[in-house]
Amino acid sequence: MLGERLFRAAFAASNADEDMQLYVRSAFSRKRQQRELSDPSTQVWLVQDESDRAIGYAMVRLGAADGEVDAKNPLEIVRFYVDAAWHGRGIAAALMSRCVDQARVWGCDQIWLGVWDQNPRAIAFYKKAGFRIVGSQPFLLGNDRQRDYIMVRAVG
Repeated sequence: MLGERLFRAAFAASNADEDMQLYVRSAFSRKRQQRELSDPSTQVWLVQDESDRAIGYAMVRLGAADGEVDAKNPLEIVRFYVDAAWHGRGIAAALMSRCVDQARVWGCDQIWLGVWDQNPRAIAFYKKAGFRIVGSQPFLLGNDRQRDYIMVRAVG
C-alpha cells in the first residue's frame, strides 16, 4: 500500500519498529483507507512515474481545524508524501498546487497541516510554499508521544 510504504520510508529510521507497527496497522488499515477515500469531504491525488508506479500522493480534507487555526472554512492537508527518489523534481510543488486549487474550489480561507517537528526538510518545503508555524499538537506514533508543528497559510 502506497501510504504505508511512503510513511515507513520517511519515518522508520527515526522511530522504534514497534511504534511504527502499531501506527501503520491503524492509520493504513484497509477499512480506514476505504472510509477516507469514500468521504466526499476528502480529495486524494496520486502521482505515478512513467511506468505507472505510484511515487507520491496528497490527501486533503475539508474542515477539521485545530484550535490554533483561525479559519472560517479550513482545508487540512492530511497526508503529503513523495518518494525520496523523486525529491527535488517539482512533484511536491505540483501536489501542493493541487491542494491550493482544491481549497479554492471548496471556498476555503486557510490551509493547515501538522508536520513532525523533527522533519526539517518538510518544514522547509512548507515554509517555501507559504506556510508558517502557528502552534503545535501531540502526535501519537504507536506509544511514542511526539510533537507536530501546526502550519497554516492563506488560500490566496
